[in-house]
Amino acid sequence: MDRTDLVLQQLHRQIEGLRARHGAELEEVRRELDSIRAGLQEARAGRAATDPVHRGEPAPAAPAAD
Repeated sequence: MDRTDLVLQQLHRQIEGLRARHGAELEEVRRELDSIRAGLQEARAGRAATDPVHRGEPAPAAPAAD
């Protein structure tokens, strides 16, 4: 093999290594995002169950100023 082929092989290995590492990092970020979305959905559901405005009921009237 000549020097150019060796350099190309080395670059290819480096690119594959980067692709594998970044692919794993992206998967981890996707899992974290899914977890955050699920937590947000649970929080919204809990709020809707306890907050009358989010249940479609009218908001309580403000006390009259004297």
